Amino acid sequence: MKTFVPVIPPDGADPTAAWLELLPVAALVLDDGLTVGLANRLARRFFRTMSGQASELEVPQISELVLQMASEGLSWFRVMQEQTYEFEARLGAGTEIRAATVCLSHLKLIDGESAILAVFMDITPQKRLAAMLADLQVAVETEVSERTVELEAANRLLRDYLGQLRSTQATLNKFAAAVDSTADHVIITDARGAIEFVNRAFENFSGYRLEEIHGQTPRVLKSGRHPPEFYEKFWATISAGKTFKGVFINRKKSGADYGEEKTISPIFDDRGRISHYVSTGREVKPG
Repeated sequence: MKTFVPVIPPDGADPTAAWLELLPVAALVLDDGLTVGLANRLARRFFRTMSGQASELEVPQISELVLQMASEGLSWFRVMQEQTYEFEARLGAGTEIRAATVCLSHLKLIDGESAILAVFMDITPQKRLAAMLADLQVAVETEVSERTVELEAANRLLRDYLGQLRSTQATLNKFAAAVDSTADHVIITDARGAIEFVNRAFENFSGYRLEEIHGQTPRVLKSGRHPPEFYEKFWATISAGKTFKGVFINRKKSGADYGEEKTISPIFDDRGRISHYVSTGREVKPG
């Protein structure tokens, strides 16, 4: 039997549209005819970027792009019994191809009608980097990659996500599912550096579960292979409200050291004060 993700209506008119706008990802609601009925602000921005348009797209234009990118996956999902279905979709041709991960879920609207919730995440930078690394495989095996994957879109998603932390734990769990879908290691700390959240990719790679290190600082990962000056520079940078990028030599729970290329950014509250830090990283060959 199909299972459905319920829509929890907030106060006010058009609860489905209001709920959709709260999601920190590009999200659409499609009817049984695979026509887009609702698109949130991030979805409009996403499809404008994917299509290379200068202005915001209307819902009918977004419907056309969705069918170009994901018609086969949507058709399969409509007859599947699983709760969710994830696949990769592409738009464009030649060097202008853009790629996205599409996650589909059954949705039960407040009026009792069923629909499809579609979440899109742009993975074009990762795809282009993967192609570059494939061409430079021999060189990559002998040196640490000097290229940093730009994760500004992911950090914006996380900042939007953290803005909802004052809401219910149920909402937090929904947003955490979106963060868990990324392959990057994600750590979120409070302003003092105490760990509040890690995603599945981090847990699987490091061996630490969230319940083991919740409330601790990332010092639990220290390998002792960096001088004090390295950490002084790191903390001075992020405490000043700036983003720090660098390669850390950290240690897994098993005791094995590993290299990780990390981007660490402060997140500000509505008063402009640092409320949290978000760290995204991927394993690299230690230098």
